[in-house]
Amino acid sequence: MNIFALLTIQVVGLVLLIAALWWVTKRRLGYRWATLGWGALAWPLSQFARMIVATPILILLGKVLDPAALATASVVLMVLFSGVFEETARWLVLRFWAKTARQWRDGVGFGLGHGGIEAVLRLGYTAITSVILLTNQERFLSLAEMSGQKDAVAAVQQQIDDLAHMTLPLVTLSWYERALAITFHVAMTLLILRAVRERKWQLWLLAVVLHSGFNALAAALLPLGLLPVYIALTVVAAGSLWAVLAGPLSRRSVEQQPQIN
Repeated sequence: MNIFALLTIQVVGLVLLIAALWWVTKRRLGYRWATLGWGALAWPLSQFARMIVATPILILLGKVLDPAALATASVVLMVLFSGVFEETARWLVLRFWAKTARQWRDGVGFGLGHGGIEAVLRLGYTAITSVILLTNQERFLSLAEMSGQKDAVAAVQQQIDDLAHMTLPLVTLSWYERALAITFHVAMTLLILRAVRERKWQLWLLAVVLHSGFNALAAALLPLGLLPVYIALTVVAAGSLWAVLAGPLSRRSVEQQPQIN
């Protein structure tokens, strides 16, 4: 199948799946659209704040580190910041803006909004950059060669080759990966909701550690291939789902704790 058709299927299919997920869960759980909207707002806010803080740090590191060390430092910084900024944004929005979102169903709706908008924006951005790369292959390869870094040329060529070998099963695999991430987002939102309801900063800190750990696990396993990554993330998502349905983040566990105003 044509690569551009596959990219279109990937994005449009994901948007439809996310929309269906929101509609079905809204009808079944009864959370308000506003709650889902607050969750959808929290993610871009967290990314904007992270960019403002991380950019000057990376610029400073670029002046003292060689390219290889800078690449490693960038990954470590982004992994650490992912938990700090996303969970803090979640806490701030729930604590000060979405003041009526205090029930278990609200946490689920907020998490679905947060994870859903991340999935759409990330995959949409990836699709756009892929189209730009495919339609300007020679230019990007030329720019990489002009940089004088062999690794840069190899990296660009690898991206082009990966896109050339894109298949429908890989498209569905990308949807599955987003489903795992959304499940985790719902669990983290409920953890933050408990932190807000019970005024326990330790639960916010736990969410930060778990979120950064989730991303660190994926980054650490990626050099071994996609299979170990997907196995590990599936296990984490399964644990998150158990916590949401029957564990410490279930409706009973969240709502039986007295809310501190």
